[in-house]
Amino acid sequence: MSSYTTGQAWRLIRQGRIFFGPAPKLVLLAMADRADQHGEGGYHVEELASQTGLSGGAVRDSLKYLEGERLLHVRLTEKRGIYRYRLTLDAQRADKLKSA
Repeated sequence: MSSYTTGQAWRLIRQGRIFFGPAPKLVLLAMADRADQHGEGGYHVEELASQTGLSGGAVRDSLKYLEGERLLHVRLTEKRGIYRYRLTLDAQRADKLKSA
C-alpha cells in the first residue's frame, strides 16, 4: 500500500486533468490504495467490486476505460484470475494524455 500512489491519484482527480465518471474514479482510487510506490499491484475483480460497492461489470468497464486512457496497464496472471497492474499517474503523463 502506497500513500504516494494514492496521493497521485487524488491529485489527478482534483486538478481535473482527466475527466471521467464516479465508477472509474472509485476503481482508480481503490487500485492506487493497494499499489506499491511504483504504482504496481494485483487485484481480483470481485475484491474491487466489494471494496468499491460496484458490480463486477462496472469494475470491468472501469478497468477498460482506465486502460484506454492509458492510466493503467493490466495483465492477467496464471493465479486464479488475479490481474497484475501498473498505474501511470504522474503529472507529466497526465498532461500528455489531456493534450492528445
